[in-house]
Amino acid sequence: MTNLDTYNRVRSLERKRLFTLVNLCYTSLLLCVAGSVASIAVVNSWYVPAASLASVSILAFTSLYLWDRHRPKHCQFCHTALSTINRPIHLDRQYLSMQGLKEGDYFYTKCRWGANRFVKRWTKVSNRYNACHRCRLTEETAYKYYESITLQEQQRLESAIYK
Repeated sequence: MTNLDTYNRVRSLERKRLFTLVNLCYTSLLLCVAGSVASIAVVNSWYVPAASLASVSILAFTSLYLWDRHRPKHCQFCHTALSTINRPIHLDRQYLSMQGLKEGDYFYTKCRWGANRFVKRWTKVSNRYNACHRCRLTEETAYKYYESITLQEQQRLESAIYK
């Protein structure tokens, strides 16, 4: 296990060119959709080409978004693939208002997440950061990562909370 306290923190680790190119594509596709909708509203004779351009742009935007979410991110300094690390959760106002239990790097609570957002279930919440182990850098900003817990963890939590 590496000592994560020795890692320096930077604002962003992702390669800038690809990030800028993807954001430029998002913007141009949104402008295509907005222009097509505006041309449909102004000129009624261009209805079919404008509607087809809008639908193709929406389809391209969706596919770009799915690709962007699942593509491997690379370090801007050494070009190796980034990995994720967990940092300890600090109990702030948000976590203190929730019913749950903090253990190590995780906060266990009942909440709605994932595919079935209508049912509250026990989840394990962690703060994840992107990191480059070769450069020994991490990002400053974290994102919450939700994952389901095992049956043994659930029984242990319910016995600890509902004593």
